[in-house]
Parts: sequence; C-alpha cells; structure tokens
Amino acid sequence: MMQLIWWIFLSYLFSQVHSVPHLSKQNIALLATDENPKCFTRNLESFTCFWEAPMGKSYYFIYRLHETEEEKRCNVTQQTYEEKMFLHICTFPPSDVYLFDYTEVSVVDMHTNIIVYSRNVSVEDQHLLYPPSNISLHPTGEVGQMLVQWKDPINIWINKQKTQYEIRYNSKHKQSTVKQVTGSSHKLTSLAAGENCTLQMRARPDSRLWGDWSSPVTAVVPQSANDIKLGCHTPDLYRVLCKWSEELYDGGRYNLHYRQTNRSSWSSWKLCSKANDTVNQCVLYGEESTVYQVYLSTGLERFSRTFYMKTFSMTSNIKTEPPRGLQEQTVDGRLCLSWAPPLLIISQYLKYQIRYQLHGENEWKLFIVPSSKTSTCLDVQLGGQYSIQVNAQPDGSIYSGCWSDWSKQLTAHLRRGKEWIFFVCIPVALLIIAFAFILFFPKYFSKVKQSLWPSVPNLNKVLESFLADISGSHWEPTFNVKQCDNAATMSVLEILSERKAAVTEKPWNDCVYKDVSLSHLATENLHSCPSACSTSFPECTTNILNHSYLLLAEQSELQEYNLACHYTKIQR
Repeated sequence: MMQLIWWIFLSYLFSQVHSVPHLSKQNIALLATDENPKCFTRNLESFTCFWEAPMGKSYYFIYRLHETEEEKRCNVTQQTYEEKMFLHICTFPPSDVYLFDYTEVSVVDMHTNIIVYSRNVSVEDQHLLYPPSNISLHPTGEVGQMLVQWKDPINIWINKQKTQYEIRYNSKHKQSTVKQVTGSSHKLTSLAAGENCTLQMRARPDSRLWGDWSSPVTAVVPQSANDIKLGCHTPDLYRVLCKWSEELYDGGRYNLHYRQTNRSSWSSWKLCSKANDTVNQCVLYGEESTVYQVYLSTGLERFSRTFYMKTFSMTSNIKTEPPRGLQEQTVDGRLCLSWAPPLLIISQYLKYQIRYQLHGENEWKLFIVPSSKTSTCLDVQLGGQYSIQVNAQPDGSIYSGCWSDWSKQLTAHLRRGKEWIFFVCIPVALLIIAFAFILFFPKYFSKVKQSLWPSVPNLNKVLESFLADISGSHWEPTFNVKQCDNAATMSVLEILSERKAAVTEKPWNDCVYKDVSLSHLATENLHSCPSACSTSFPECTTNILNHSYLLLAEQSELQEYNLACHYTKIQR
C-alpha cells in the first residue's frame, strides 16, 4: 500500500515537472528563421509553439484544429530569454496533436485584443529530427577518399525515404564543406591524404527544418603507398614480396591486408602473417593469373593510418632478380658482353640495360640492348679500365614491371692493339713538325722575305755623296789614262805583198771588224788602251776604263771580242 502511494506521488511530481516546458538554446537556434509563433515537435506526439516579447506584455494563444470546431485557448507560460525579454510558450495537450492536418494558431495581445501573429501549421512539417546515429568513416580502397556511414535518427518513423541529410566536414588545409545527400552512406572524394578529416551530420524531413548537428567524428584520410614506400612485386610469377619503410611513420605495429582473385570474384580481406615482426615485409603466394589488392594499416583504431596500393596482377608487377654470369671479351677492338637471363620462362620478353664507367670518372653511361638477346658489343675506348653492370625488365608486350637491381659489378681491362701506334705516332710527328717550324721559321723568314720582296734602297744615303760633289765650287773629273808605252798607232789597213797576201789570212782585221757593231768601241776609248788590252797584250800596261758604264749585253760582247783578239795574237 505504501509503495502504491509513493508511486502515485512520484508520477504526480513527474507530470508537474514536465507540464512546465523549458526550451533549450539549441531548439531556439534551430527555429531562428521560422515564422512566429515558432512551432516544433521532436517525436510527433507533442507540439510546442513560442514567441518572443518584451517584459510586461501578456498574450492569448488561440488555436483551432478544424474549421468546424471551436477555438481553444492554450495555457501560456513564460521563460526568461535575454535581458528584459521573455519567451511565451504554449504546449499542446497530446489529445490535440494531429498529423497530416493543418492547425490554425493566433497570438492576441491581451490588453488591446489585437492579433499579433497568425499562421497555419502542420505537425509533421515542424518536425525537428535528431542527428543521425552511429556515424563512422571508412576507407574506400582509394587514396584521398572516405566512406561515411550512419543510421537514421531515432525519432524518424514517417517519410523515411524523403529524409535529407547534410554533411559538414573539414581537414587541416581545407575549409568546411557542406553537402546534401540521401540514403545511409556517402563517399567523400578529393580529401587531403594523410590529414585528419572531421565530420558532422544533421537531418530534416522533406526539405523543412534542419535538426541538430551530430557530434564530430574524426578519421585519417587514406594515403598512397608511396608515402611509406610500400611496394609489391613478384620475382618468379609464384611469390609476391611486399616491403615498406617503417621509419617514415611511428605508428607502432604494421598490418598488411590483402585479397585476391583468379577470375571475377574477390576473396575476403586477409591479414598477412609475418614470421618475424621486426621484418618489414610479407610474402604472398598465387598464380600467374592472380590479381591483388593490398593496403597497409598502422596506429590506433580512431587515428590509424592506411596506405593503399593500386590493384595489380601478377604479370604486371614483375621485378626479376639481377642477371647472372656477366662476362666480357674484346673482339676486333670492341668490348663484347654476355650474361644469363634472370627468369628463363619469360626470357624472350625481357629487355636489358647496361651501364659502364671508365675508371676515374663519376658518371655512368647507359646503353639499352635493342632486343632480348643476352649479348652485345660496345664501342668503348681501348686501353682503359671499366666497371660494368646489367639489369633486366619485362618489355611490356605481355609481361610488365620495373627494372631489376643491378648485377654484380664486372671490371674489364681493355688492352690496346697495334693500331695504337697509328694514333700515337701521328700526333707525335705533327707535334715535332710544329715545334721545328716554330723554332726555324723566324731565322729563315727574313731571307725568304728579302728574296721575294727586296727592300727599296734609301735614296738619301745613296745620293748623299753625289749631291755633295755637285754642290761643290770646283769639280773637275780626273781621268788617269795611261797610254801604252812606245805604242804606235795601229793602222786599220795592212798592206801585204801579192805573194804573201795570197797565203796569209787576215785574222787581226777579222778580229777588229768581225762585228761592225763593235767598231764604235774602239773610238770610244779616248785614245787609251782598247778594251782588248790586258795583261795578255804587251802593248798595254794599264787600263782604268773597265767599261762598267756599258750595258750587260755590250759588256758580254766586248768580252767575247777581247778573247778572240787574244787568241788571234797568240797564233801570230
């Protein structure tokens, strides 16, 4: 009995407490843009209207449910809102809350009996929905994307298909963005990879009043596998090796997740088990036709980081072992190399790259072998020491992938052949010739120049003495012409007897008159010794005239004449 009385008393207190409505600032803010009187419901079972008025004002609140029914008056309560401002509140009885019908409401000033506000409202149109529940963010398998999932608000039970949602999210380097969506999930794209994304949601029924914003939810946007240097490749079309760098992010334990397919359906996600937790790699097994999806996760659940790789097949991510057995030999002055293919089953689909470096140089020179052959020849400088390496890559026709690591380094010593003499001697000979030319050219250049271009004499010096004699007061040419001692004047005509003349020839006269053109030479001797006079003729002892004034041709003829005379006289 006492328990029953106590229960009735508590029920009465509870009903009294809830009979006096109290509006929260959140509800008031949600209805800030609505008309007066502002009306709302949270659960479609209760209905509340209110308006703001200054202190000292009194109002009637009158409503009518149907045109045929009489007006009803609501018991208005007041709530302090701001300084010298009050909220006048009317709470409808549950029996007067009707759906899918309009209710006519009016606010009347009690002192003037004037209608201040009047409107027709529908309960379902004034429904303030609570925010969605169980909001979560999930990776989509793509970098920079997140999948938002939620459950419908707990106070929605009609027009569920027409409920609209609004998403507000931002990241560290982006402003807040709002999107309107429907359904129970939505994909966010173009997010900042690796940044924290904070998200809130709210709902409204059929384009009416928006409800409250939900509590914020935060997650890290998925990143690219390159951010942690995650890479997977197969060396033999059977195993897949996945490696990453743990030093880039201090996230604690790293977990590699993968799934694969051989045809059209994907298997469920699996966790790669590592034999040793300290080793930052995992090994997967499959077939040549297997396709993989892989991502790496680290950190706590809420702030865990996810690194995604693009979907790849076994045949598109090949990285073979380095070629083996690199050998060299010199053939006809060329460096020829040979090696063994790293993956024999696809050897015809491989291409090779050679790099070589001369000893003492810092840069490598690259050479790509134009076919799948495992041998080639290089045109390099003989007589040097080279470091050589080779690597391989699928050519992309059927199999594709990346370059393998470089093979072990080969050191080749290339000796010079006999042709080095030709290349050495010619430069040395040219150098010697150039040196000799530089050494002797100045010495003989002046002589060659004097022969080709004789110098013009200085007339001032040549004529200096001659002009001095002419300008003198007494100038008499002195000729010391010595006559022949006791010499008789020789007759041109010699008279001989008839008998003797018949036998004797006339060499002298022939000598004298052999050439009439020379006869003038005898008369130009100024009574001195003839030009034929010399030590060969006893008649002459001195002849100061050497005929230097004659032309060269005349001097030559005179010499011939003197010789002839001398020879004739000897015969005499």
